[in-house]
Amino acid sequence: MIDIDFSKLGPPAPYTLTTPVEMDSKKTFEYVMDSRFIKGEVRISDKVPNTDGIIEITNEEQIPIGKLEIQLKTLDKSNLDSPKYQCEKSFIAYCRDSILAVILVVADNQNNCVYWRHIDEEAIDDARSRLKGETVSITIPIENKITRGTTDYVSKWIQIVQSVKRKLTDPETKQRSAIIDFNEKFTILRNFIIDINCGHIDENDNAAIDNYIKKFEIYKNDCSSSEANFKLLVEDVQLVSSAEVLFVTALLTWQIKNIYLFERRSKNIELEIFTQNFRKDMDLMIKFFDIKKEMATSIKQFNDSLSMATDILEQKFIEFQMACKKTFYNPNETKQPIKALAPGNMTTEVFLKCT
Repeated sequence: MIDIDFSKLGPPAPYTLTTPVEMDSKKTFEYVMDSRFIKGEVRISDKVPNTDGIIEITNEEQIPIGKLEIQLKTLDKSNLDSPKYQCEKSFIAYCRDSILAVILVVADNQNNCVYWRHIDEEAIDDARSRLKGETVSITIPIENKITRGTTDYVSKWIQIVQSVKRKLTDPETKQRSAIIDFNEKFTILRNFIIDINCGHIDENDNAAIDNYIKKFEIYKNDCSSSEANFKLLVEDVQLVSSAEVLFVTALLTWQIKNIYLFERRSKNIELEIFTQNFRKDMDLMIKFFDIKKEMATSIKQFNDSLSMATDILEQKFIEFQMACKKTFYNPNETKQPIKALAPGNMTTEVFLKCT
């Protein structure tokens, strides 16, 4: 029998050092949320910048009222008495460009509670006025505290959703709804595609890979239906064209991941065969290690390729959201450009409205 030194393969890829804290914050957030009114979940340990998920608010009859984007962070122990968080300027820019209202939530894991703040125009303008580097401190009102059993935040979040809706000046409700729906569906698809961790599935398990690909098909079909409705109801030809380009760019980005997953699936089948027989055959044993090396190289190439494609997709998404805002808001409002670090570490001109 041939002895094989598996230590040459090296250890599996580790989770990030912040993963345990992020998991605790997610648990705290879910612990204090009232499931009668709040639907959806937040993600952790992914590569999607600026947002951790979209939640939907319902009434007691479970009828949807509106949606919010959530950015979940962990409150530092030094800030327990005066909640605040040091935010990157790319996050502030994202809040300015997001169609949905963005809520910054910081979790106090020590006391099982969270604090929140709507990153609205006032918060954005304040942050911009104090911005001197890559980050800026966002203070959070101490009264915006959520503990298990409290529900006052629900009515406040509903007011935020409704205030965003009232700001929309497009008189055609169907067109407005089509724009919102496509943004929401595309955001879900985009987050799925650019997640370089592939949802933390076991990539050695072909069944897990198959289920992951099926999940993409669901998100793609949802987005495709929304895009068709978008084309039907939105009158702005340039905006429709921008949506088409964005969707195609997303599908091209997915192909990078899709090719990688199919190659990984094929390698898993080969490895299974070799694992059963390579102890009896030196050539198979050599082939086994060659496949392992090929898989390691494939992972690096996949990471590099997806990162580059994600940069392009994120830029297209920013441009599309800016075009949507021109349709949504009064075009006569004054806008001023500021330098901001966009998702994917790209420098871009992000227009923040001055009030």
